[in-house]
Amino acid sequence: MGVPDSFVHSKETFGSSNLMQDSLIPSDIVISVTYAQEMGAFHFSGREKIEQKQASGSRETSDNENFLVDLSQKQNQQQLYQILMFAQRVLFIMLSCYLTFLNSQQEASLNQASASQDKLNSKNGEDNGLLSQQIRTLQQEDSLCREQAGIQEGGIYYEVNSIKAKNGYKEFKIATVRPQKNMPHTDIISYVIFETNSWEDHNSIQIVNALKKISIQYPDYKIALLDIGANLGWFTFMAASLDYNVIAFEPLDQNYKAIEYAMCLNQNVSNLIQLEKFALGAKNETCNLYSQPQNTQNGIIRCGDDINDHSKVVDVSNVILRQEVPIRTLDSYTKTISPDIKIGVLKIDVEEFEYDVFVGGKNFLKEHKIPYIVQEYSLKSYGAHQEDHFNLFKDLGYEARLTSFNGQGFKTFNELKEEIRSQVGDNQIEVYFVLSTFESQCVGSNPNDTCNSYQ
Repeated sequence: MGVPDSFVHSKETFGSSNLMQDSLIPSDIVISVTYAQEMGAFHFSGREKIEQKQASGSRETSDNENFLVDLSQKQNQQQLYQILMFAQRVLFIMLSCYLTFLNSQQEASLNQASASQDKLNSKNGEDNGLLSQQIRTLQQEDSLCREQAGIQEGGIYYEVNSIKAKNGYKEFKIATVRPQKNMPHTDIISYVIFETNSWEDHNSIQIVNALKKISIQYPDYKIALLDIGANLGWFTFMAASLDYNVIAFEPLDQNYKAIEYAMCLNQNVSNLIQLEKFALGAKNETCNLYSQPQNTQNGIIRCGDDINDHSKVVDVSNVILRQEVPIRTLDSYTKTISPDIKIGVLKIDVEEFEYDVFVGGKNFLKEHKIPYIVQEYSLKSYGAHQEDHFNLFKDLGYEARLTSFNGQGFKTFNELKEEIRSQVGDNQIEVYFVLSTFESQCVGSNPNDTCNSYQ
């Protein structure tokens, strides 16, 4: 390439500059410096200029590429930022909506809870009102029942015991006694019932099962329990709770009132109970009724000089005379029994007066043929009448057994005597008398429903 005229260097062109003075410039390199002061830069030509341009072009290309990369990155960052901001706004909107929903749900729950509480308070108010009414009704019934039984304030305190269903019988109420309210019991039966909610479980089971057996054999009769010496009425109400009739004898005034009181409380079964306020014995007479201070409701009947008979098991050296009682015979009561009633079980507990009762009731036993009889017995208390007592039942067709109605039977008195002596000596023991003819016939109308179903 030729050099332009303007670039022809001379000494005058550079003025006083000695930069190029007397220098020899090779022909293949032309360096020209023009307008240094105006442009503020040196321009080179030739090969070095080309290399500079190439380097500059490369740098420009690289700078352009870097610029484009930076621009692309900035655009991406801006787009990402916009996306994030959009997502943030969406999330904020969703969160706001969710919080609004939660607030509405909480408010609804609070309103519902408030309504439920109001309803519950209303129901509780109604329940409390109903409960209060029931309590007042029970108190009124209790007061009325006490009045009907002739129970007065002060003196003997009667408390109601609600007996739970057990041993085959249903729930019932029974009244026990204390000398005064909140005082310790001085009556054994009252104490045991109060503490255990039961009395003589073994005999209770025996009597319940025996009554069921009788109901199978005599489906057309009203089955009854004959309760001689009913005391507070445990066996009376137990049998009545199962819809059996009961004829109960209890001469002690305090016990009689307790039974009357409980009959009023057990209105559903009171019509099944026939309560008599006299004692049974060998003849019609008037005798004394005693009890011990430590067992106040356990009446002990003694007639004439019998109070001084120390052959008895019951200690009468420290007794309190409670009252006089009329004595009637069981035979005189025979015609009182309704013809549609079948006495299934006779239970007797009259504190060593049993033999006198049976002497005055031979004809009654013969006529009514009671299948099951249970009594307390001791060799000492019957003295000279031990064998007479055994033979009385043997002559009527009964077999004496121990432990239960299904226990070991004894054909002779000596066999029974030896077994009793080996078990308890002269102390009391339950003897069960079973009518032999009944056991051989006891089959229900259903072949699968026999007396053996109740053992």
